[in-house]
Amino acid sequence: MLMYQTKSLRQNEGGFASLVVGLVLVLVLALLTVGFAQLTRHEQQQALGNELATQAYYAAESGINDTIKGIEDNSPSIVSNANVNSGQCLNPPTVLSFANDVSYTCVLLNLKTPDIEYTNIAVGGSESIVVSTNAALSSLNIDWGSSDGHNSYNTPYPKFTQTANWNTGGTNPIDYPGVLQFSITPLYSLNRTSLINNTYTIYAYPNNANPPTVDYSTATANQGAVYSGVCNSTNTPYACSVTIHNLPAAGGPYLIHFLNFYDKSKVDITGKTGAGPTLASAVFSGGQAQIDVTGKAQDVLKRLQVRVPLNSIGNLPNYAIEAQNICKRMETQPGTTTFIDPGGGSATSGPCLLTTVSTSGGSAAVTTGGTCNDTCTGPPGTGTYDTYHWNPRLNNASPSGEASEIIGCQWDFGDGAKNDITGTVGPPNTLVQDACLPGDFYKHTYAIPSTFPTTGYNSKLCGSITEYVTLTLYLNNGTSVPSLKQPVKIPVCYNG
Repeated sequence: MLMYQTKSLRQNEGGFASLVVGLVLVLVLALLTVGFAQLTRHEQQQALGNELATQAYYAAESGINDTIKGIEDNSPSIVSNANVNSGQCLNPPTVLSFANDVSYTCVLLNLKTPDIEYTNIAVGGSESIVVSTNAALSSLNIDWGSSDGHNSYNTPYPKFTQTANWNTGGTNPIDYPGVLQFSITPLYSLNRTSLINNTYTIYAYPNNANPPTVDYSTATANQGAVYSGVCNSTNTPYACSVTIHNLPAAGGPYLIHFLNFYDKSKVDITGKTGAGPTLASAVFSGGQAQIDVTGKAQDVLKRLQVRVPLNSIGNLPNYAIEAQNICKRMETQPGTTTFIDPGGGSATSGPCLLTTVSTSGGSAAVTTGGTCNDTCTGPPGTGTYDTYHWNPRLNNASPSGEASEIIGCQWDFGDGAKNDITGTVGPPNTLVQDACLPGDFYKHTYAIPSTFPTTGYNSKLCGSITEYVTLTLYLNNGTSVPSLKQPVKIPVCYNG
């Protein structure tokens, strides 16, 4: 009886353990189900959030485009709106989709800005803009920095190099922000002479040295000076800054132009009016509009701010002429002009060497050397020609003053044969060999004719045949100087 009760108790304990294991498994499965459900719900919410954010972004873009169109069309609801420049929304919300609850809710428009701003100017890019200010400018400040994060600064300065070597990728990378060529022209007098004379141009260089005071000047000697930007990498977002002082009291409007070299740049221009206790920040008008739009998609908001040019002088070239293989002259300091050859170094020869082609007597010339031999070398009575005399020496009798300018030449021997002494066929090249320089000579072998004149011989059976030779000199300024056809009497001998 006792054994039976013990066995029954053990069987009951095994059933309880199975029940506990089953409950644990059910709990784990329930937790996994809830976890997967939460993860799926989160992903759905994230996808919906991304879609709504995109819709809100495009709604804000639509508001910006509508505002720009209104400015271009001079729409009264935009440019004459009482809330312009006030920091208040121009109009009630504009619904773009009722079904999806998409709209742009507020448009802020400021046509009077505290600065002129450019965010990403390409290497070689330029900007030109006409602006007015609330009062005559006493100073103008140019802040700039690298759009690519370059923030090293050179001392001493200036140090210019090829664009490929300015930043990473060149043989001597520098890692600097760009160099700005900056010009300001007060437009209080609109005639050609005043526009030229009133323009002041400087080069703003990325350097951390303190520059001398930069004063507006119309003197020719002060144009194109290079000034340090007093750069500091802790100054964000613009590491470098140059201030032009003592602008003319006659005031604007002002034409502002700058050209960007070496590195992508971001630029911010601010100004001051008055002096002493009346010194105040300038307010610019007519140059840029600041548009601030908030887009909405259900409960998601996106806010965009842009600067739009109001009178930007677009599509102006940065140069007056464009060509290949021409000499480029760059003035880097007032009163100092350096000639640069196509390879980037100072020119010592070739088309960029500064030369003057002589005009007085400036032509190639040819004479012959040697005379008829006293005796013929062929046996008498054989009726043969002395071939020695058909290989005359042709002298280059060009003016000696042109020697430093000659980079090649061409001999035309009058019998259909030509020879380019330039290293390759065809002018011009840089190799100068014998026969191109004044005093050199060239020997050409003429074909013996099938018939021979029977008159014109002297007692020694010597005579001559005339050929017409032309010598053309190629000069290092890209021009050529041909001689007149020179009659050359070639001495010959006949053994009759």
